[in-house]
Amino acid sequence: MGYTFSMISQFKTFLIVTVFSWYGMMIFHEAGHVAVALFSGAEIIRVQIPLLGFSYTEIGANPNPLWTAWAGPIGGVSSALLLLLMTTGSRRRVRHIALYFSGFSCIANGLYLGVGMFDRVGDCADLLRNGAEPWQLVLFGVASCLLGFICWHRMGPIRRLFADSEEKQE
Repeated sequence: MGYTFSMISQFKTFLIVTVFSWYGMMIFHEAGHVAVALFSGAEIIRVQIPLLGFSYTEIGANPNPLWTAWAGPIGGVSSALLLLLMTTGSRRRVRHIALYFSGFSCIANGLYLGVGMFDRVGDCADLLRNGAEPWQLVLFGVASCLLGFICWHRMGPIRRLFADSEEKQE
């Protein structure tokens, strides 16, 4: 069975959506840190969202480091799910992209805390250093990944992902 134009087009759409999902996830994650840092009066030194690599928010004086650290993954997940909620009733393709992005964001943030906790780097190190318990990071990771897989499951059969057809979702 050869590749059809439709399959190649779907793959290109998948690849583009995945790249934008990566950067969108990092923007939402860092926006969570920044929002809580600003709200709590913390000093934001810089926010980095590199072309290659991982994003980072550097914060100086911070009266609420635990809240600021939690705000990244919580903001990343909740912002993506809010975006998904805003696409209710949208065209099937828009809804698929929103489901994919939301699932991607939930899984990325969940894996970051749930698995990254064992390396104790980045937000995981900040959370643990400022009073979070390891089980809380693992629980967040499992719950967030579960939400992500539910989003992806709602997209339907893989053969229909990112298809141009406007037929109604089951």
